[in-house]
Amino acid sequence: MRWLRLLAFYRIDSTNVFIDRILYGRRDYLHILFQSIQEK
Repeated sequence: MRWLRLLAFYRIDSTNVFIDRILYGRRDYLHILFQSIQEK
């Protein structure tokens, strides 16, 4: 079995879990997460 490297961002409410973003391990995390800051 091949293992995937995933990074998940989520938030928890009183009764729900919301998945905001899932990033694949080979992607450039910093570029994806902060690209809106760099564009300003």
